[in-house]
Amino acid sequence: MTKLSMMGSGRSGQSIGILILPTLRVPAALPLLADEAGVYTIPLANQTRPLAVLIESAWPGYEQDYFDGAILHFDLIWGSAVSSGAENGVVVGSWEVPMTADPADLFPLDAAIPEPYLRTQGIFYVSYRVWITEVLNPETSQPAAVFLDKTAPNNGQAGNPPALNENTRTIDQAYLVRNNDRVIVRVELWPDVRLEDVIEVFLEPSKGPLFDPLARLQIQQSHKDQGFVELTIRGDDVRRKANGSRVLYYWLMDRASNRGAISLSLPLTVNVAQPIVLPAPQVPLAEDGLVDLEDARRGVQVHIPRIVDARTGDTLQAYWNGRTLAPYTVPSTATWPVRLPVAWEILAADGFSGRTACKVYYTLTREITSTSSTVAFEVDLSVAGPDPEGPDPIHRLLKPVVVKGRTGDNILTRQDMNLPVTVEVTLYTVPEPGEILELYWGNNADVVATYTVKAGDTAGSVVRFSPVPYAAVLAAGDGPAIAVFYWTFNGVNRHRARDTHVRVAVQPIVGFKPVKFPDVTLWGWINCQKKPWNGIRISVPGNPGLWGVGDNVEVSWQLFRTLEGASSTPPTGSLTDVVYFDPIKLSTPAQVNNGFMFTMTRFADLVLQPLKRANEADGKDVEGVAVVNYRVARADGQGGESDREMTFISLQLPNGSVCDGSNV
Repeated sequence: MTKLSMMGSGRSGQSIGILILPTLRVPAALPLLADEAGVYTIPLANQTRPLAVLIESAWPGYEQDYFDGAILHFDLIWGSAVSSGAENGVVVGSWEVPMTADPADLFPLDAAIPEPYLRTQGIFYVSYRVWITEVLNPETSQPAAVFLDKTAPNNGQAGNPPALNENTRTIDQAYLVRNNDRVIVRVELWPDVRLEDVIEVFLEPSKGPLFDPLARLQIQQSHKDQGFVELTIRGDDVRRKANGSRVLYYWLMDRASNRGAISLSLPLTVNVAQPIVLPAPQVPLAEDGLVDLEDARRGVQVHIPRIVDARTGDTLQAYWNGRTLAPYTVPSTATWPVRLPVAWEILAADGFSGRTACKVYYTLTREITSTSSTVAFEVDLSVAGPDPEGPDPIHRLLKPVVVKGRTGDNILTRQDMNLPVTVEVTLYTVPEPGEILELYWGNNADVVATYTVKAGDTAGSVVRFSPVPYAAVLAAGDGPAIAVFYWTFNGVNRHRARDTHVRVAVQPIVGFKPVKFPDVTLWGWINCQKKPWNGIRISVPGNPGLWGVGDNVEVSWQLFRTLEGASSTPPTGSLTDVVYFDPIKLSTPAQVNNGFMFTMTRFADLVLQPLKRANEADGKDVEGVAVVNYRVARADGQGGESDREMTFISLQLPNGSVCDGSNV
């Protein structure tokens, strides 16, 4: 096309050139197919209202044509034949717009073909003409070809009847078995078949209903090449339509959405096995809507209630979120409900990240397969710490605790008596704030200490539980291997670490024999005749089975004024504090079996002086009562003490003076 010179308008310097206007676009047009010869199909729905068109961009050289105040005039042309102008078309719309310096401020431009021009079927060409009003230099775009298709496939006529792939008018169970539980329908192509024509097949008691197609197919080039199509109806859809006299028919629709007449029909007899109505499955441990880790440890099962129509040899197949459980063949004497265990691998297949939806159903297969309804719930196997490796609550990757005893790790002795116990543990991978570690001690069913993960805690860091009350240690008792462990808890599930075996020896050993005083008088006195200033002998008896070589024995001494005071509970009127002498280590089996002799040599400060002070205070005789026992510290940390033994002591001479070793 020739661009007209602008010189006639008094604007000199404009050259004459060739102008190619961009072809306009019809947004509603369907994409071109191979058999449409460059003509765009307009959907039927867009033929009943103005047809939008779009001039997407300016022509090359638009900026050179621009001048201030220029006005563009557009004509929209609609014709039934290709035209370089309007002589074979009609102008269906005109408009003027000010020309802008930047074409992006003007384009794209939209317009529309009025609806009355769309009422006739056929191929039409749409183009536009544009000029600058001051210059009168009209140019016309290349036309875009569009097809207003108003005729259904097969020229809108009823098609030939469909046929089956076998020479039969009966669809029975044998037919379905031969054809892999399908009905195969063959339809010869119609004369005016086009790509993307659609065929829908129906099976009904009588010809007419069009709301439940059982098969649908879109025509491709391969279908055109072979001259026919085959459509497949699933056996389930045939069974859904029930048995009896039926007719098979189809209808056609093209890509413009023109729907044709119903085809001629093929009468058929349907006689197939019908599905069995099955009761819904049950998952007893999901009745609360959730299967958690504790449920997994108890053993999750799918229960299939009694099926009234079940027969010997029927196969039941349960599905857990699409995964198959072990199949079950109904025996001659079935026990209902059928209980199908769910393996850990299937439970855990959806991971451990939190709650996941789960659906369970089952099928019964005899001649055909019937499907139950679905039961839905959630599964949550998430834990605080490493993902579970199975339903076993003990996880090998959770670090065991360390009990910090006074004499060593994982040892509690008499030195730890009456003190809270410190327990530490190394944290697991990816600890999350708010997760709780719950500590258990021995056979105590209650939590004895906790630790709550805090922000900033990291894997591998050592954390400390709240102090373990000493009462909890006492309640569990002594033992060479008291189990101490913890569970982690994330608000849903728990799992636990391995046991730490703690040697606990805090309970006193009972049964130690009391001491004897070999030098007392017949009446149980140590008096001046026994010369106590030379030492008071104390016989510590043997205790085989209660102590051994290497154990330490400490003898104690306390002096009271009266027998009553020494015997009361608690004792009263003591003249000295309890004194423990240096420990004696048992070094021979003879000491273990027969005991040993201990001599109390502190006569002056533990006997003489306390009695003299008492005499000066109350004026009574220089006499008192000594209370003696011993305590044992075994090498294994355990210990105990003997009962107290008493002896009378008198330092009173007949002349009223006090014997102290210097006057006797």
